[in-house]
Amino acid sequence: MYKNKLYYIAIFLVLIVFQISYGLDIVVPTNIRWLMEIRHDWGTHYLGWAFYRDAPWTFPLGAMDNYNYPSGTNIGFTDSMVLPALLLKPFSGILPDDFQYLGAWLLFCHLMAAHFTIRIMELYKVKAIYVILAVLFIACNPIMIYRGMHPPLCAHGFILASIYYYLKPATQANVFKINRSQILLTLSIALLSPYMWLMVVGFSLILPFKHWFYDKVLTLKKALLYAGIAVFGSLILWYIVGMVGFGADTDLEVQNSYGLYAFNLNSFINGGGFAVFFPQMPWENPMQYEGYLYLGIGLMILILLSVIYFVATGKVLKFIKSSTRLLPLFLLTLAMTLFAITHKVTYGDKVLLEIPLPDIMMKIGNTFRSSGRFIWVFYYVIFVFVILVFVKSRFPDWAKATIMAVLLVLQFYDVKNIYTFRDLKYGGYDTPLDEAQWNTIIPHYERMITFPPFDNHLLKPMAYQDLCYLAVKNHKQISMGYVGRENVRANKTYTDSLTAAIGNSELLDNELYITTPQHLSDFSSVINQNAMQLDYLDGYYLLYHKKKGVGARFRRDAIAQKKLDSVKNIYSGTKFLKIIDKPESDTGKVLFNVENLSVKDNFFRIEGWAFIESKSNNKGDSLYITVSDNNKTYIANATQVARTDLASAYKKENLESSGFKASIFTTDIVKGEYTIGVAIKEPGDKWTFVDLGDLGKVEKHKKPVRLEERPVLQKQMGNIDELVQTKKDIKISGWSAFEDSHSDDNEIQVVFMQKELTFAVPVKKVIRQDVTAAHKNKYRYDNSGFTVTIDSKDLKKGKYTLGILLKNSKKGRTSLMQTNKNITIQ
Repeated sequence: MYKNKLYYIAIFLVLIVFQISYGLDIVVPTNIRWLMEIRHDWGTHYLGWAFYRDAPWTFPLGAMDNYNYPSGTNIGFTDSMVLPALLLKPFSGILPDDFQYLGAWLLFCHLMAAHFTIRIMELYKVKAIYVILAVLFIACNPIMIYRGMHPPLCAHGFILASIYYYLKPATQANVFKINRSQILLTLSIALLSPYMWLMVVGFSLILPFKHWFYDKVLTLKKALLYAGIAVFGSLILWYIVGMVGFGADTDLEVQNSYGLYAFNLNSFINGGGFAVFFPQMPWENPMQYEGYLYLGIGLMILILLSVIYFVATGKVLKFIKSSTRLLPLFLLTLAMTLFAITHKVTYGDKVLLEIPLPDIMMKIGNTFRSSGRFIWVFYYVIFVFVILVFVKSRFPDWAKATIMAVLLVLQFYDVKNIYTFRDLKYGGYDTPLDEAQWNTIIPHYERMITFPPFDNHLLKPMAYQDLCYLAVKNHKQISMGYVGRENVRANKTYTDSLTAAIGNSELLDNELYITTPQHLSDFSSVINQNAMQLDYLDGYYLLYHKKKGVGARFRRDAIAQKKLDSVKNIYSGTKFLKIIDKPESDTGKVLFNVENLSVKDNFFRIEGWAFIESKSNNKGDSLYITVSDNNKTYIANATQVARTDLASAYKKENLESSGFKASIFTTDIVKGEYTIGVAIKEPGDKWTFVDLGDLGKVEKHKKPVRLEERPVLQKQMGNIDELVQTKKDIKISGWSAFEDSHSDDNEIQVVFMQKELTFAVPVKKVIRQDVTAAHKNKYRYDNSGFTVTIDSKDLKKGKYTLGILLKNSKKGRTSLMQTNKNITIQ
């Protein structure tokens, strides 16, 4: 009866604090407004679950491709928590459309922390009044309230539970039950938060060790078995849900991130803007908020009193001698603390010490990059220790209870702002977008393709949340969405493919394309050809194939119509600035790079950078694109793109004006072959022209030539990076070079191989400075890139394996490399 009353009182008090901090109405499953309107992690967590419940079952169980389409993601990478999502997905059909479990989870976290605080206090036969005060101190501490922004990381009760199982006396009769409970904790948290898992799994290693080495109630074999089940069981669960895999393309490591989100040594007394007694203090970088650990004035005083008592009464040596069983717990806590601090030790805005680490340690650190969170193990171990020392001291109960109560009041007063700063709204979510207008178009298409894809801040910060909400409400796939770990290779492949499809005006009729004014030029060819319907809504441009009934209720106001008319006028054709006699090229005076060049009949798109080499500051310079035939040069405006990276790369003062991009229509000026160039106009109307050489030559399709004899396959460097096959043509791009020589004089051909037939086609060279940079040796591979477009009609029907033929006539070298790329001509 005593225990039940204790639980009731503790739960009641926790509910009061929860009501003050969040409001109990966030537990209502249909209340999603508080999640979506807050505009941070909560919206992501809700959307991850909403898309997952809408996705078909697959293996791995956590995979979904309707969010962040087509690369997709895993429910675990949205921090929506795998375990509740898996349990609820089978019932998705009977659940309300707006259904969330995050509010209930946050309440559960506080109740779990309260439960295991009580259990720990019971181990030491702490009196009821102290138990209730301890529950309020621990289960409602500011650290957990602060982490409310990230619900999976509020599972602090799992740390307290692990401490409880470690402290619980073990016997032959209960040792299996204790280890089983710890293993279940570990396996459960593995499907809730990888960060919390790494903290909890440490206890799953030291607990059976303690039972074997100190308590002598386990054999070494069983101790290793229990530890192995916790670790390998977690890995198996992650494999089943798809958070890890063999040969997976999603890289869990985030390069150079360990140390960025570290624990700052001032965090114990850094109120972070929430405390009354201790003001906001500086961090070495803003990301150190991850290690927020303000103790609060009440806990600070309690720690001070407990330490003074502990030392003054001579209990330190006695404690050390009688508590050897706590050594593994001490070592685990120390390890977690050092991992939280990282190799870059900071106090305030100063780096006190930076220690080089082995690659394996850096890899682990980069995987668990938000390392400041691991200080929580130290926090709760110290919390429990201090409270037990104080309540077990020999002072009168009335004095101890009074002091703890006063300190608790001081604690809550000090950090009252962290409990009251949220103002969460109740109800459904209304986006700032014109949903009625969007919903006249979205239902008619299978997916929403944003361009560029995977850009979550397309029009404004966190724009993805509203567009994704519209998508999931209409049960559509969408090519954006925040994920904790990305499949970078798949994202790039799709982006390249989509860019090519847009340039070729070969967009699917079941997709709604969404872009912004900044990227509308990518659709120049589509708009020029009037190939798709163009609309303007909420700052976005929408392009879609016309279908019966689409847009019947879509209303274009005067502002939208004006913008649409302006866009169509701009892309009706290129208005050339002027026409001049073809000038001499000043190639030696200009450094340049073309990063993207897409050429179609009567149209091309170009992106890159250029600046006059002799200048250290190109502020005031203007960039233009030139189109030249044998006699004339046509000059067109280019959009200048800020390039802050070039000044540091070339050790110049300012090259920010060096970037450019342009969409040029050549319908009315040249027929057949022409050359693309760049012009730079300096203040004072001084012009410098540069011919892009072979890179800028636009020629008719090269026809494959049959080789009488297939060259011998040899070892060479290279790869086909892009292979896009349409009904009309085949676009191939990549790179190739001899490893032991410069690529300047190499000739490259793409080879199409069948059993008995071999065809080769010359390519257009592409500058690939990235290849040189990647290999880091004495050879220069800048001229190793290539691109070529082939008319499908010029190849006989059949299946071909692609190869790269590399020649250097000056050195008499020829080499053929077979790739893993294949095409079929129907």
